Amino acid sequence: MDIATHQNSSSHAPRRNEALIGRLIFAVSFALLLPVALVAAATGWRWQPWAPGAHGYRPVLSETRLKAITITAMVFSA
Repeated sequence: MDIATHQNSSSHAPRRNEALIGRLIFAVSFALLLPVALVAAATGWRWQPWAPGAHGYRPVLSETRLKAITITAMVFSA
């Protein structure tokens, strides 16, 4: 194994690890937000009291997914 091959194989490990951590943060955020969004939808309460985005209010799963993505982005930008 030459040096270039060793450097290329070791450079993929952090990217895979970061991707795994990102997916884990997304999954946990989604799992925590989904019950809140479902209860809010069942009771008629808007779980986002602030103004809706450019596309208005979305279905529960779409709103939860977008919030989980936002949380994931905030974690990685910090």
